[in-house]
Amino acid sequence: MRKNRWELEIACLEVAVRLDAENGELWAELGKCYRKMGDRGGSLRILEEAVIAYRTAVQHLPHLHPDRTLSLDSLVAVLLCCYARSGDIDVLNDAISRNREALAFWSASGHLNRSSSYDTLASALFSLYERIGDIDILTEAALHYRKALDLRPSPHPNRASSLDGLANVLYSMYEHNHEVTFLNEAISLNREALDTTAANRPLFLNNLAKALLSLYERNRNIDVLIKAIEYSRGALALQPAPHPDRPSSLANLANALFTLYERSGNAADLREVISLSDEALQLNAMPGPNRSLFYNSLAKAHLSLFVRDGNMDALSKAISHARNALALRPAPHPHRPSSLLCLANALCSLYEWNRDADVIYEAISLAREAEALLPASHPNYIKSLNSLINGLKVLYKDNGDVDALVEAISLGRRALELQPSPCPDPSSSSSLVDTLLLFYKYNQEVNILTEAISVARGVLISRPAPHPDRLSSIGSLVNALRSLYERNSDVETLGEMIGLDEEALTLPMPLPKRSSILHSLGKAFHSLFLHNGDKRDLEKAILHNRNALALRPALHPDRSSSLINLSNTLYSLYKLNHDVKVLDEAISLCREAVSLRPLHQPDRASSLNHLANLLCHLYEHDHQIEGLDEAISLTRKVLQQAGNYINHSSDDSVDVANGLYSLYERNRVVEVLNRAILLDRESLDLWPANHARHRSLLCRISNGLKMLYKHHNHTDALDEAISFIRRALVLQPSQHSDRPLVLTSLVDTLRLLYERDRDISVIREAISTAHQVLELRPVPHPDRPSSIGVLVSVLCSLYERNGDVATLSEVISLQEQALSLPMPSLGDRLSTIDSLANALYSLYERHGRVEGLNQAVSRRREALELRPASHPNHFSTLDNLAKELTSLYIHRREVSLLEEAISRHRQVLELVRPRMLALTLDVSQVDTKVRGLDPSSAQYRAYRIEELLFLLHTRLEITGDEKNREETRVLQEELEKLEVDGLEGGKSEGAAGE
Repeated sequence: MRKNRWELEIACLEVAVRLDAENGELWAELGKCYRKMGDRGGSLRILEEAVIAYRTAVQHLPHLHPDRTLSLDSLVAVLLCCYARSGDIDVLNDAISRNREALAFWSASGHLNRSSSYDTLASALFSLYERIGDIDILTEAALHYRKALDLRPSPHPNRASSLDGLANVLYSMYEHNHEVTFLNEAISLNREALDTTAANRPLFLNNLAKALLSLYERNRNIDVLIKAIEYSRGALALQPAPHPDRPSSLANLANALFTLYERSGNAADLREVISLSDEALQLNAMPGPNRSLFYNSLAKAHLSLFVRDGNMDALSKAISHARNALALRPAPHPHRPSSLLCLANALCSLYEWNRDADVIYEAISLAREAEALLPASHPNYIKSLNSLINGLKVLYKDNGDVDALVEAISLGRRALELQPSPCPDPSSSSSLVDTLLLFYKYNQEVNILTEAISVARGVLISRPAPHPDRLSSIGSLVNALRSLYERNSDVETLGEMIGLDEEALTLPMPLPKRSSILHSLGKAFHSLFLHNGDKRDLEKAILHNRNALALRPALHPDRSSSLINLSNTLYSLYKLNHDVKVLDEAISLCREAVSLRPLHQPDRASSLNHLANLLCHLYEHDHQIEGLDEAISLTRKVLQQAGNYINHSSDDSVDVANGLYSLYERNRVVEVLNRAILLDRESLDLWPANHARHRSLLCRISNGLKMLYKHHNHTDALDEAISFIRRALVLQPSQHSDRPLVLTSLVDTLRLLYERDRDISVIREAISTAHQVLELRPVPHPDRPSSIGVLVSVLCSLYERNGDVATLSEVISLQEQALSLPMPSLGDRLSTIDSLANALYSLYERHGRVEGLNQAVSRRREALELRPASHPNHFSTLDNLAKELTSLYIHRREVSLLEEAISRHRQVLELVRPRMLALTLDVSQVDTKVRGLDPSSAQYRAYRIEELLFLLHTRLEITGDEKNREETRVLQEELEKLEVDGLEGGKSEGAAGE
């Protein structure tokens, strides 16, 4: 009915203005009717008619006419209504210009209406700031709101409106420069507005909730967040559909609940966020500035849903919504950086699945734009750096772009420097630690690892329990400690990792984080088992891995990692109990992991390696060659497409051959070795010649060919082995850290060639090469002792050929040097002592150097002290010492030496009994004079009785003491019996021959 009346009034006024076109008052009345009708019906066209009418009224009314300024105010109001519906920034600028004109009149006249003009101008300027992000505009808006408030003391009916407007401006200033004073004042003004009037309560509740949400993000006080959600729900309850402000309230509540989800991980909160944002978008179907908020909210929620459940449909929706939000926020829109980062993060997630290079480059470009748009003081600036860091890390991981990694580290350090100490943003510290660990993996520089651990420890110390970010800080430190453990194998480091993860399990957390911690604990306990062999640790590893897998159902993006972890631990259990059912489960889990890792994923390679290794073990049970052929077939399928995805930034490529080499070491089946070598040959061409993987394959093929020669007498294989190892050396940079390893392999291969052909030039080349290795490992290099051992072995081969005392002297000098250095184990030290003692004895035996005999006895005594009776090499050491003491006594004629020699021979005879030595003792190093005899045989015992009798007779001659006459008699009788038994044994053998 009222609409009909307005239509009638408009029709009458349209006739009137045609008759009196310059009558400003008539035009003002016409504008008023159009405005009321437009407000009622929401038609932009009707409002635009009101704009035309008011413009004409202002044009025709005299400059100082009071109705002209009223018409200006009305024109401003209608223009702002049009902007709210169209989002046309030109309309907004026109409204601001007209508002300034009206305000100039009201200020000059001192009219009380100027408070409304201040208020309206401030509101319009705030809308302009939201579009272009100019802080000067925001500062002017705050100034006009303060002037309006000065003119609206309590209990002015419009004071609450100005309080709310100023609070919004101050909140935006806080968002811009992160000055907490602005936020605190905004909260105070919001509370005053809420207490001042019952009108506009939903608006004031929403704005207070929004400010409290920012306060929570600053102080992480959960009570503040709960209060923000309470206020948001209160506002929404007061705005049922089709209330025009319901979409904004829906968006505010969705934002607060999303923050709660990020803390609690409650899926119900995330589902409510999506439902609220969908409703807001449907209710706000018309284009406008608020629509981008709903798109952005939906994008973040769907991206979180994808991260939680691995739902690709959710990721597609996240990207679509993020693009829609970004399109509605052209530069310099103040919220454009937020949309840029949201889309960049979603694209990074997409790249993890499709490995499309264009996707990751777009993500990095978006993050760079966001970083460029934000001042360093802006709270989202750190997020822009973190997003850019993540993109650069992906670029390094997949393309080996070291410059990208170096830039990521630089940005990470900058992000940490910009944050308040001692509580930096957890995502920034974690991101820097992760980036440093990548760089450490690249260059193995311990100072990089030390920095990563230091950063992680510092952040954790600043967040004592129950700090809400302690959980993420624990995870960051555990990751850094894992790299340290991989370097030093220190069980204390492993224990600290386990302790931190177990503490993390006691903290409140969302399910996705719980699964990650269980996953980490499973790996740590598995490492502890591998370190100490305690089956209880393996059982804990299996339990934690099963629990982690249960929290990662099908489609979960990390399910494949849990499958591999559990498969690995079951494989260790299989190696303990050899239960084929355990092996079958490990294979089944690994097959599922492979199926979840498409060809473009780098982790697929390691999964195939593991599966191949498991199939090799299954072959040992069922002897079905099909298992091995399946592993090789899987490898070849990957290798056919390797050029498209193979990860040249790491050594984590397809390596099924490694499992075959391991199998060969156990079963010595030549077909297995041939398959391993063939696979390595096929893989070789996939890697560029300058890549470390190409060189490592050359070395491994060479080692495989050496095994083919040593164990299966394939003569040609040895020549080819030398060819491959020489190629590897040519391709390897002279200062490469692995060069000593390749040179050592060449030495070993040349030694085999010398043993085959007896070509003196070959052993001389081997010695020259071994000297190069030693030069590359100066004191105090930890591998220098082992390199000395390699050189000694080839020098010994030369000495056996030429018998040159200079060569033997070099051997002795090198071994004495090795013993002056720290060695990896007592076993290594004892082996070196044995070798040195043998060389010293040779110096005496073959060159008559008595000083060599003196030192040999001294070294042998040292070895015997370190080898108790239960030691497998105790007998050989004792046997050699007894022999060498006899020789030393003969030269020096010292009674003490004679007594010690007699004592040692008695100890030897106690051990040299038939079948006794075979039980526990290693007899590989017995006296060279009788190496052809079995130390557990009667012949060997007879030999040692003769030695002891000689010593006892000698002592009798010297001292005349007959106290051992009975022992001598018993030994003589046993010797005669052994000799008679030996003769009879010989006759029996002769008769059997006849």
